[in-house]
Amino acid sequence: MVDIRSARAVAPGIPSDSTAALVIDQLTVEYGSGHGAVVAVRDASLTIRRGEKRGVVGESGSGKTSLARAVPGLLGRSGRVVHGQILVDSTDMGRLSERARAQVRRRAVSLIFQDPLNSLDPVRSIYSQTSEAIRFRRPGGRHLGRKEMGRAVQTLLEECEITDAVRVMKQYPHELSGGMRQRIAIGMAVAGDASLIIADEPTTALDVVTQAEILQMLDRVVTTRSTALLFITHNLAVVSEFCDTVSVMYGGRIVEEGVCREVVQNPLHPYSRGLVQAIPAISGGRRALVGIPGDPPALGDPERGCRFEPRCSLGNGVQVCREQVPALEQVSAEHGSVRSVRCHLVDRRRGDTTGDAAV
Repeated sequence: MVDIRSARAVAPGIPSDSTAALVIDQLTVEYGSGHGAVVAVRDASLTIRRGEKRGVVGESGSGKTSLARAVPGLLGRSGRVVHGQILVDSTDMGRLSERARAQVRRRAVSLIFQDPLNSLDPVRSIYSQTSEAIRFRRPGGRHLGRKEMGRAVQTLLEECEITDAVRVMKQYPHELSGGMRQRIAIGMAVAGDASLIIADEPTTALDVVTQAEILQMLDRVVTTRSTALLFITHNLAVVSEFCDTVSVMYGGRIVEEGVCREVVQNPLHPYSRGLVQAIPAISGGRRALVGIPGDPPALGDPERGCRFEPRCSLGNGVQVCREQVPALEQVSAEHGSVRSVRCHLVDRRRGDTTGDAAV
């Protein structure tokens, strides 16, 4: 293993971009070993630049959380990266020792989870936990005196839209609402100067009003601090309102990605189209919600052809879909933006999906 400085050289074939907070290149993640091994992520690549909010959306078991946890190296004992590279601020995470990786996590990567109770200590006050985050994550935080630290904690909580910060500092997690706990968890995550925030289902357990407030807060953090955000969720409706770009995952693979507005308004992959059709419409006339038939694939099964083929209304029974894994290829998109889709049935000249393209 090497230290952080020697791991900063960008690997051959990966473009050097000073605005890229995260570059994932051909990442494959596996759990277990031998015949019982499960490939949770296959050949995933994405780049997130500073100030960009990238959504990763898909059903449970699609691989989105494994993708996110692979970045800081938190896959657990049974999980491992078997192929590909992860660059955080141009630092190759795979070349680091565990100690050096922990330093990068502390300095450059912040994590926000679905349930803040899992990241907050129930027997320590909010002041104790927030001051610790400032002490370890903020440059010069270790040298703050008690009064200076008190002001820093109060300022951080107020930045997180906690109005009575002095009172909240003295309280414990169980005395606060779910929304307040999530605000504090976000505040602790951004206590330093992280270039990348990974948020894994941060609003799922919240009511819609609190959810909107948390998203506004995250948006402000990304904008004012020029931070990159990797936003993991199963909710495409939230992604469509909040994120700049989106990667749709299915069966461990990215099947479509591009500008969020374009993907939601004109989904090309049949799975993306199914997700969009399942979003309830608030305005306009009534329309029936269309569910996706069948079940997601078992990731432990061998990959033969397109994993979505058994559930696809277009490709079901099409030979090429059954036998060949489609590549993620660029297609024509609006305003010159990059749009990619993994489907044999996409007409790349017209940018739509047809049942005649590969029969």
